[in-house]
Amino acid sequence: MPSKLNDKARRLSRREFIIKLSTAAAASAVCGAAALVFHSGEPVNRINNKIYTFKNYRVSDTSATLPKIAIAHGKDAEKMVRAAVDKLGGIGQFIKPADKVLIKPNVGWDRQPELAANTNPDVVAAVVRLCIEARAAAVWVTDVSINDPFRSFARSGIEAAAALLVCVCGRGH
Repeated sequence: MPSKLNDKARRLSRREFIIKLSTAAAASAVCGAAALVFHSGEPVNRINNKIYTFKNYRVSDTSATLPKIAIAHGKDAEKMVRAAVDKLGGIGQFIKPADKVLIKPNVGWDRQPELAANTNPDVVAAVVRLCIEARAAAVWVTDVSINDPFRSFARSGIEAAAALLVCVCGRGH
C-alpha cells in the first residue's frame, strides 16, 4: 500500500471523481425523499399508563432529638457498629420487619483486609447481623468492583463474613 506522502500514489481521475460524487448525491437525494415521504406532522402518541413509583424509604425526621452522624471508637467492630447505630436511634430507625435490605460496602479492590482498601469485613458482618436481628426479609451485600468482583469479595473477606453469618442465622439470602 503506498504511503500518504508517496507522490507515486494513484490519484482519482476526473471521471472517477464525478462518478463517486454523483453516487453520493444520489444517495443523499434518496434519503431526503424518504424523509419527505415518511414524515408526519402529528406529534408522537403518548400512552397514558400508570406511572410506577418507588416506595418512600426516607428515614423519619428526628433532627431535633437524634444526631445525623455517629462516631464510635474501639477495637471490636461489632461493639462499635452497635454503639454507632444506637447513637443514631437504633436499627429500628432504618429497618422495619420484612424490609429487604441491600448493603453496599466498599469492595472495589482485590485486596486483603490488612491493606484497608475495602470496608472491614467485620463491620459488614456486624451490619448484616443487625439487619437480621431487625427481622429483615432479605439482606444482600453487593458492590460494583473495579477489579474482578469474585476475587474482590473473596479476598477482602466480605464474602466469607456475610456467608458465614447467613449460615449461622439460618436464612438463605
